[in-house]
Parts: sequence; C-alpha cells; structure tokens
Amino acid sequence: QGAARRANRTLFLGNLDITVTENDLRRAFERFGTITEVDIKRPSRGQSSTYGFLKFENLDMAHRAKISMSGKVVGRNPIKIGYGKATPTTRLWVGGLGPWVPLTALAREFDRFDSRQSSLYEIFFVNVHSCS
Repeated sequence: QGAARRANRTLFLGNLDITVTENDLRRAFERFGTITEVDIKRPSRGQSSTYGFLKFENLDMAHRAKISMSGKVVGRNPIKIGYGKATPTTRLWVGGLGPWVPLTALAREFDRFDSRQSSLYEIFFVNVHSCS
C-alpha cells in the first residue's frame, strides 16, 4: 500500500482470500460499529491478490477494528490492515461526547476559532444535536 496514511474511517484490507464476500467482511467487522461501505477489488490479469476497503461511520470504530483485526484470519488468509485514502468531508468527529456535555461548553470551545469556518461549526452542532 505504500507510505503510512493518516488515521481515517476507511480501512484498507490486504491479502484477502479470493473467495471473500461483502457479507464475510461485514460479519467479521460489524462488532466494531456501523459499516457504511464495502468495496472488494478482485485480481485482474497481472494482479495477484484480492484487497478491499471498509468505511466505518466514524474514526473510533475504524481504529478499534484496525487494532483488533490486523493479522487475523478472514476466510483462509491473515489480513493486512492499514488506513485507506481519506475522502474530503466537512464533518468533524469528536468521540466520547455524551448528553452530559452542554452545547454551551462546546460553543465556548469552538468560538475561539476563526468565524470564517462557520460552515464546519454549524455542521458540527447539527451532528451533536442528532446524537443526543
């Protein structure tokens, strides 16, 4: 896969068994959280291995899956896991927040940033409201 990538919610899965299915991957990884996408790349002429990508709902889920499943056998092969290429987004994920965190405290934290980033700020608060 080349150089190490920054942590993100997409995992690269290497050394996959050629017979692995989307359902196999979902069953193996669903305990770590919501999987939003599965993409399996089968070998074509000149390629020797099957690989794929799993996208989780958030970074915490992807990180737990990467730590727990690296080197584990799925199908007949021990899989190699790395972070996939990050896709641009306007969402900000902050893990570990619960209903006990008041929105006013979050507003205080984010008010110190440049107001020109208000679209990110608004999206963040929409996501926080939908979680509580």
